[in-house]
Amino acid sequence: MFNFNTSIVILSITVFSVTFLLSILLTLRSIFLIKGLKVLATIIIFFETVTGLIVGITIISQAIENGFNFFIILFYGLGYASGLLLGIDINQKLSKSFISINIITKKSDNLMEDSLRKNGFGVTCYSGSGKESNVKVLNIICKIQI
Repeated sequence: MFNFNTSIVILSITVFSVTFLLSILLTLRSIFLIKGLKVLATIIIFFETVTGLIVGITIISQAIENGFNFFIILFYGLGYASGLLLGIDINQKLSKSFISINIITKKSDNLMEDSLRKNGFGVTCYSGSGKESNVKVLNIICKIQI
């Protein structure tokens, strides 16, 4: 269970590296799906699936041959966790973590937009015409908190 030799070290580092990569691929696939990039997401899921199967088969066959080894499982988990941390950074760089919200109001005063700006929101105002009267449209930019 706690057998620690050179082959276990090499396998543990390999498992860490591959699961690290898998976790990053999972993040990229999610981003591409959200952005509607189906072809890129499909290519990534292919590599993600093949790589995941290879790692799983390798770990299981090693466990059958040499018995369960805690270090390989530990490095598997560390690889995924580390890849997730980097994946979050990649997501923040690739995905603009902002959304745009429109508020349509019949009030023409500036109280709402002044309050929003005072609280750190970007606000763009423009006039429009609704079914019954003129309206004021406030377009607010909000940062998504993850």
